[in-house]
Amino acid sequence: LSSYREMVEGSRRTEWIFGRAAAKVAVRMWVKRHCDMVLYPADIIISNDPSGGPRVGGRWTSQLERVPWISIAHKGTTAIAVAGPEPIGIDVETVCRREEGFERIAFHESERDVIDNLNGSSSRDEWLARAWCAKEAAAKAAGTGLSAGPKSYEVRKIDAASGDSVVTAGASPGGRDEGRTDFAIKS
Repeated sequence: LSSYREMVEGSRRTEWIFGRAAAKVAVRMWVKRHCDMVLYPADIIISNDPSGGPRVGGRWTSQLERVPWISIAHKGTTAIAVAGPEPIGIDVETVCRREEGFERIAFHESERDVIDNLNGSSSRDEWLARAWCAKEAAAKAAGTGLSAGPKSYEVRKIDAASGDSVVTAGASPGGRDEGRTDFAIKS
């Protein structure tokens, strides 16, 4: 509550509160389904870990074998959240024409090639938005966000039919590096 009060009134504050509300719904649904426990929104505390990622708390957590992980995303007045048993990531973006240079800054050449080779009814702008969301979701699941820059994650594959993708963290573009982590992202 203090984080909310410290924010200047405006769109960022609205996005923040919408995101927290969505997260509480996701937590309530997950806990009910997996633990058969009914929670009220006031029971759930959403705080941030040291890296800024959202974490769930509240007295009820001591009654669970495992506390759900959450991820929150918002764009304008749209807010979404997901809860799960392991670190998880989600993102939402608007499909629109991007500024000049966005692709070069956000994506490796190998990623742009993946997008270039997609067939289907979706526009390039939609595939760019999906690829960006996939990177954001993977970075949130990894607990790092895109703090090291958008090229610290690489979209290696996109299934044109489903939109599902594979995103790699810790790899050089197009490489098969040791120590990489692959994330399967559902679209």
